Amino acid sequence: MNVQRFYKPNTDIQCTFCRGKNFASRSKDWIGIFKVGWKTTREYCSWILAWTSVDDAVLFKAYFLPKDDDYYQFCYVDYKGEARGTSIPFQFSNIPEDDDDILMVTTEMEMRTDKEKVELKKIVENLTKENTQLQEKVSSLQNETQAQAERIQNLQDELLSSSTKMQKLEKNYMAESDNKIKKMGELHMTIANLEAEVKRLKDECKRKMEAERTIVRQLKTQLKSAEETMQDLERQLAQQKSKMEAERTIVRQLKTHLQSAEETMQDLERQLAQQKDICRQQGEEVLTLRSALELIEEDLKDVYKYGSSNSSTRRRP
Repeated sequence: MNVQRFYKPNTDIQCTFCRGKNFASRSKDWIGIFKVGWKTTREYCSWILAWTSVDDAVLFKAYFLPKDDDYYQFCYVDYKGEARGTSIPFQFSNIPEDDDDILMVTTEMEMRTDKEKVELKKIVENLTKENTQLQEKVSSLQNETQAQAERIQNLQDELLSSSTKMQKLEKNYMAESDNKIKKMGELHMTIANLEAEVKRLKDECKRKMEAERTIVRQLKTQLKSAEETMQDLERQLAQQKSKMEAERTIVRQLKTHLQSAEETMQDLERQLAQQKDICRQQGEEVLTLRSALELIEEDLKDVYKYGSSNSSTRRRP
């Protein structure tokens, strides 16, 4: 922020910066001075930790600053070594003053240098634009990262709640061993009902899809026949204009019916997808119930063994 185009040589310079709201700074973040055209963050000329700054400002001592008048820029680098923000280019040079009384004599080499500086300025402008675009992309990515972190936290909370409920259910199963036989029968009945319902839904969806496909094929055949009839009528337009208009009306109606049928087919396909999701969920519930049933059966075996070892005369139902 507030970067000047020129800084006096052999003087301390201050760099002020601003962190975004969603940006998480670390103690190893740092700010460096780079020559324009740098490729990696290892090509710094001088650097200072950003964490030690006061009010988001750092001070570069004159002793550690470059001595030439090339173009440089500040760059904020995070603890991973990735550039997170850059400034506009500047020079370590006295501020030029306009003077009409001075005659400038340049050599061919200096003229080439001036051309290179003009080209360098263009590169600097392009880099400035790219930097702005990168900053916008970084801000967008930071927002997406924050949203994903919140989603992950919500999922973790739900997982913790589900785990707590599962532990309570396990305790209840252990405490209510007398009701496990009855629950086992209920689970068997539920599994059978779910399997029957899944099969019924699959058969019903299959029948509906086949019926709709038959209707669509019939409508397509009718549409093709109507289009052929329309072509014949067009060849006889001079003699049968009124008849052709009637056939066109029929074609439009058939197209309307076809479109309606296709929309109905799309609705049925969506319903089929929903039914498949329901079947998949019910299948998962069946697997869960079977797993619970196996656990219950193992618990009952342990209960029977424990009861038979303590009392040879007493048997549990």
